[in-house]
Amino acid sequence: MAGVGAYSAFKVALVSAIEATVLTRLAPGYAPFTSFVSNFTVLFVIQAIARFTYYVMIYPFYRSPLRDIPEPQVDTPPHTLFS
Repeated sequence: MAGVGAYSAFKVALVSAIEATVLTRLAPGYAPFTSFVSNFTVLFVIQAIARFTYYVMIYPFYRSPLRDIPEPQVDTPPHTLFS
């Protein structure tokens, strides 16, 4: 999965740093806090939660190309196969 790992955390941190810089310097009226560190922390946590939600709850069930592969049909319940 492309969105998991250290590279993904780096991308989220980089985007959060850019957003925090823009909010703190250019649009302080829209920033939740006045300091860069606070804005960065809030944005990082929000984006990390959003990516986690997407890759764990949305992608596997609605976006993955593997979701349309048919499952094998079994006539007996799985717990009786080896009894």
